[in-house]
Amino acid sequence: IKDADPNEKEVKTVLANGNYVYNGCFQEGDKHLGYWTVSNDENADITVTPFADGRRLKVVMDGDEKSAVVISQEELAFASGTPYRFSFNVESDADNTMTVNIGGHAYTVDIKANEKKDFAVEIPSNCKRYYKS
Repeated sequence: IKDADPNEKEVKTVLANGNYVYNGCFQEGDKHLGYWTVSNDENADITVTPFADGRRLKVVMDGDEKSAVVISQEELAFASGTPYRFSFNVESDADNTMTVNIGGHAYTVDIKANEKKDFAVEIPSNCKRYYKS
């Protein structure tokens, strides 16, 4: 039996734990970014923190770049006509605003310096089948 390749394109289904986002804990693939597409126009430093730190996506940017980093997943297994709830955690060493695009809907979240915050957004039933952050 051959091991699955997390960078291989596949038809996505709902995972056994109920998640729709694959590799949400950043534990799979090259540099722990399997299933994620990363666009880094401003050459920000993008890493995944070590296991002891909970394997979090870490983005370090110089200056006031906006839309400098985009991480995305496409073709999620959203069922047409079904609303969803998407949650994530954010932490920053400076005041920031982040725009999260999920299923074609934009959500703006504000985070203060040295604050850890949990966010949850309701995704309407007319969402598209991709996730982009």
